[in-house]
Amino acid sequence: IKGVPAVGECSNLKITSYDSVSPPSVLEVSPGDTIRVTSEFDYFGPATTGKLYTALWHPSWYDPHDEIAHGEKSITLPESPEGNHITGYVDIKVPSGFAGTDFGLYTKVTGALKDAMSPYYDNIIAIVGVPPASDLALPDPGFEAEPGTYDLGDSVPWTMVYQYKGKAQGGWLTISLGTGAYPSFFTKHTFPRVSVSFDEAMAWTPGSLSGSFTLPTTLEPGQTYNVRAKLETADG
Repeated sequence: IKGVPAVGECSNLKITSYDSVSPPSVLEVSPGDTIRVTSEFDYFGPATTGKLYTALWHPSWYDPHDEIAHGEKSITLPESPEGNHITGYVDIKVPSGFAGTDFGLYTKVTGALKDAMSPYYDNIIAIVGVPPASDLALPDPGFEAEPGTYDLGDSVPWTMVYQYKGKAQGGWLTISLGTGAYPSFFTKHTFPRVSVSFDEAMAWTPGSLSGSFTLPTTLEPGQTYNVRAKLETADG
């Protein structure tokens, strides 16, 4: 009859999930996020306590499994003469200063028992950079309507260029017609604003828009009109 060993042993130690995914799927995270990593193993031995330790690592020139962050938790292991399946988890906070797709995880159990370690799980965590605060910059002129003589009801083409940095988001373009010598502008008609979208940009990135507007019949024939455009992001 096989009894309980004097020193406990862990076997089949493995990582079963990290947040909502399991190996070998890739989890995308950002600096400051917390990853909950769940591990499982079989325990055979006397009642004791131990530590569940899980680390986030990536390869470096001096260490193929260089740890950049870890989480740990004390665990209580019951007496298990025939083996007992144990599940536990730790939370790891993603540090800043790292980005890429070559990050992995591993876990180990230590304490008053024989140490055990899982395999190294390669390339399962992707750390993405955090976009800078959203900002728009417009050259002069950033917006240009095709100059010319038009009849009421005609379509006037326009183009716009800009620079953007920040998160992916929506926004609006508002075009107005008015009179007055620059810099004066007396609004005579404002078109419904047009929805636009901005892609994520980690640095200043050029963008452009184009379209046309139809001259409303409420304008005064023979009058010269100026055009003004306002481009804005959803977060202001």
